[in-house]
Amino acid sequence: MNSKNIKIAFLIGSGTSICAGAPSTIQLTQSLLNNERKQCTEKELLIKDFLGYLKTRIEDYYKWLEKAYDINYEDIYYFVWQLLSSVNGVSDNPAIFKLYKEIQSIFPLDKGFYNVENFQSFLKDVLRHIENIICQKLELKLNNNCGYLNVIKQAYDDERIEKIAVFSLNHDTLTEQFFNDNKIEYSDGFIKKKNLNAKIWDRESFNNEFKVNLYKLHGSINWRQFTRKDTKGQPIDGPIIGSTSSYLKDTEQIRNPDGSVLIPNKRCGILVGTSNKTLNYLSDVFIEMNFKFHETSIGFDYLVISGYSFNDKGVNLYIRRFMNSLSDLPNNKKLKVIDTNSHVLKNDVLIYEIFERLRIIDKSDFINKKFEDIQLKDILGE
Repeated sequence: MNSKNIKIAFLIGSGTSICAGAPSTIQLTQSLLNNERKQCTEKELLIKDFLGYLKTRIEDYYKWLEKAYDINYEDIYYFVWQLLSSVNGVSDNPAIFKLYKEIQSIFPLDKGFYNVENFQSFLKDVLRHIENIICQKLELKLNNNCGYLNVIKQAYDDERIEKIAVFSLNHDTLTEQFFNDNKIEYSDGFIKKKNLNAKIWDRESFNNEFKVNLYKLHGSINWRQFTRKDTKGQPIDGPIIGSTSSYLKDTEQIRNPDGSVLIPNKRCGILVGTSNKTLNYLSDVFIEMNFKFHETSIGFDYLVISGYSFNDKGVNLYIRRFMNSLSDLPNNKKLKVIDTNSHVLKNDVLIYEIFERLRIIDKSDFINKKFEDIQLKDILGE
């Protein structure tokens, strides 16, 4: 490896943020499924009962498969998404019909579940409810009592490192807080527009001006899609906005440079769920982010992965492409996986098989450490 002009790409998942005070997937799921019923509206009580029902149905599925599995909020979200996609005609799934009839028989008739339009509206409310719970729980202040992202700071300060790309699967803003606290200049795809009291998405902002680029592949709690009025006064999709605060509230008023008000979408700018994420990768800002992941990882010297479960089929596709590029031509590129769970790679059998082949030729390495304990020399093999 050339001792200069080194390019490192980091792919970080939720496991890297726990030491910085972020809740685990288990804790987020518990928050979603908590059975506290005091001061809940009638709709909130119905949503709670509905989520509990869905969890039971998912448990039945894995019992049928005789597979041990810890159900999380992403699984529940995907279940709701499948129901909604079938009801609103986005995807045809005849298997949903029998489940829909069962829901009608279990839940009170006066809730309107016999009416497909009402049921569709309710499912949208459930998705928003899950997203809002996640966003609220991830509105965090950085806890600096651990070595959170210190290895990225070391790479930033090292003159041998030419470029750093951070691909985050996390919705929180802890990474941004760390960068700001440590005076790390970076681009995140958003720029401050004159006379606009927020940041706006601009794919051209990813450039060589900064040593560090941050790509949030699953969105962020401070993102929202906004709508605006066309020349006939009809609402149309507007820009993706990133707030300068940690969590963009629905009540915040964002104005265009011309003074017109932009109306926030009720949904948070995050991707939640399992298999449904793959479809969302082809929309809006996310298609740009995923292309950057493919383009950047292929062209960089190191891909360092930590805190990731290897359960996202879309993300795994790009990882496999990088891994295949390691043996295509003579090069010094390497894959480093940092985790205390030695079995995490087996969540994707194909990645595991490729990883083991690459390890024989010294192209891949598993480092049994927590990400906060990693030093740059561990990555560079010094």
